[in-house]
Amino acid sequence: MSGQSRLQQQGSMAVTAIILIAVLGTAGIVLSRMYQSSKTAESENTAGDRAFNLAEAGAQSVLAQLKASNCDPTLLAGKAMNGNDVVITQTISGQGVFSVTFHPTGAPNTWSVSSVATGSRRITNFPSLSCGSSAGCSYAVVGRNNNNLSVGNNTEVNSHSVSSCGGGTCNVLDASGARQSASVSLTALPTYVASTLADGNKSGGPLGAGNYHDITIGNNGTLTFNTSEGAYYMNNLTLGNNVTVNMAPGTYHAARIQFGNNNNLVVTPSGVVKIFVNIQADIGNNANLNHGGNVANLGFYSYGSFQVGNNAHISGVVYAPGSATQVQLGNNTELTGSVISGGQVAIGNNTEITYDSAASAAVTALGISCGGGGGGGGTITHGTWGEQF
Repeated sequence: MSGQSRLQQQGSMAVTAIILIAVLGTAGIVLSRMYQSSKTAESENTAGDRAFNLAEAGAQSVLAQLKASNCDPTLLAGKAMNGNDVVITQTISGQGVFSVTFHPTGAPNTWSVSSVATGSRRITNFPSLSCGSSAGCSYAVVGRNNNNLSVGNNTEVNSHSVSSCGGGTCNVLDASGARQSASVSLTALPTYVASTLADGNKSGGPLGAGNYHDITIGNNGTLTFNTSEGAYYMNNLTLGNNVTVNMAPGTYHAARIQFGNNNNLVVTPSGVVKIFVNIQADIGNNANLNHGGNVANLGFYSYGSFQVGNNAHISGVVYAPGSATQVQLGNNTELTGSVISGGQVAIGNNTEITYDSAASAAVTALGISCGGGGGGGGTITHGTWGEQF
C-alpha cells in the first residue's frame, strides 16, 4: 500500500473515531439529561403526591373537627376570615402545614371546601359538603349570638350541673350542661296571621276551629278546643286560676295568651299542637303544659315575649327565632324539651332540663333548626374529590 493510501486510511479512521466519540458523547449527555429529568419528574411527583396526601389528610382532620364542633367552622382552631370564607390553617405532626377553606354556598350548613398543603399548587376539593341536617339542634338551650344566657343557680341539664362560661360570651347549653359560644342561624317564623274576629268573643266551650276575638275562661273552668287538625285564630286567650284547657291537634294563633296560676294544658286526642303567639305569652305559676305527654306534641312559636312562672312542668319546645324576642322560665321549672331563641333567654334557679334523644327528635319533628346539626353533632356528606394545578 502506498504511503498516500495509508495516510488516507488513517485519516478516515481518525474521522470515524472522532464522529463515534461525538455521537457517544452526545448520547451520554442526552441519556444523562433524560435520567436527571426522570429523577426530577419522580421527585416532583413524589412531592406532589405528598402534598396531595397532606391536603387530603388535612381536609379529613378538619371535617372531623367540624362534626365535633356542631358544624360551625368559625369555632375551629386556626381560624381566619377571608371575606365570607372561613380559612383553617393547622399542622399535622410529622407531615406539614395545610389550609382548608370553607366557601358558603347559601344553603344552611353547606359549603364547597378546598384544602392545600402550604407551598403546594395541588388542591383537593369537595364541590359540596354538608354538615348536620336541615332540621334539628344539638343544644338544649339556645340564646342570642354573642350574648350570655342567664342561667339560675342549681340548674341542671340531663342531671349535669350547668358549667361556667369560662370567658367570652356563652349563648348555648349543650346536652351535658356545658355553656358554649356558638354562631347559631335560626329560620324565621312565617308571617303571623291575625284573627278576622268573625266568630266574636267566647267565655266557654267546646269550640271548633274559627276566627275568634277574645276567649276568656274564669277560675276553675274548663275549655275544650275540639276540631282535630283545625286552625284556630284569636286575639286574646285569657284563663283564670285552676283552669284546664284541652287542645285538639292543630294550629293555634293568638296575639296574646294570659294564664293564671295552677293551669293545665292537655293535648287530647294525641297529636301535634302548635301555638303561635304574636306579642306576649304570660303563663302563671304551677303550670302543667303537656306534662307527662309526648314532647313532640307541643310547640310554642313566639314572635315576642314568652314567660312562664315558677314551678312549671313543661313537655315541649319553645321556638323564638327573632333577635328581639324574650323567653323566661321561672324557678323550679321542669322542662322536657328545648328553648331555642334568637333573643334573650333567662332560666330560673333549680331548673331541671331533660334534653334526650326523644327531645332532640321532637325538635326535628317540629321542623325547628338551630343550624347545629342533629343531636349527634352533625353528619358529614362528601362530594367528589378533584385536583387543580
